[in-house]
Amino acid sequence: MNWTSKLARPLGRIFRPAQRIPAEFSDRDAERVRNEIELIRIRFPHHA
Repeated sequence: MNWTSKLARPLGRIFRPAQRIPAEFSDRDAERVRNEIELIRIRFPHHA
C-alpha cells in the first residue's frame, strides 16, 4: 500500500455517512412527532 491509501482508509471511516436511525425512530413520522413534542416541552416547561 502506498501512503495515500494508508491515509484514505482511516479518513474514509471517519467521513463515512453513517445515518443509522435507532429502532424507535424507524418511522419518520413518529420521529417528527416526537421532536415536535420535545420542542413544546422546551418552550412550555410548566406544562410538561
